[in-house]
Amino acid sequence: MKRMGADLRAAGTAHRLASVLKRELRATLPEDAAEVLGQRPGDVTVTYTTVFPFLEGQFVRRFASAADLAECLVASCNIPFYVAPWPTVTCRGRQAVDGYFATKPQHFGCPPTGARRDVRVSCSSSSSSSRGGSRGERGGEV
Repeated sequence: MKRMGADLRAAGTAHRLASVLKRELRATLPEDAAEVLGQRPGDVTVTYTTVFPFLEGQFVRRFASAADLAECLVASCNIPFYVAPWPTVTCRGRQAVDGYFATKPQHFGCPPTGARRDVRVSCSSSSSSSRGGSRGERGGEV
């Protein structure tokens, strides 16, 4: 994380986040990351949105490899026109953007999993979003 932060501070973030994130994920994810996640008692879900031929949420719980996991994570972080020079990134052979666009507004980009508690990771709070949501309640930001 320190190397990533230093790189982004030195050379800027716009249109570079995807490539820097890919590099850091390749450097830090263990080769067996997909297997480790697959053996957890609870699911880890990565959400991104494919854009062609129509917007469709992808809620990925199983990964073929560490490279597949990294590709899904980059897609789940893709804020169009900011993270990469193109509005979409390629994920599993399809064009994709952030998972924020994959769910109903009250889910704030994170699908409900049925678990007792869902941990949602977002670059902004639900209160600063026009999509709404509320902190701490089921289906809100936790």
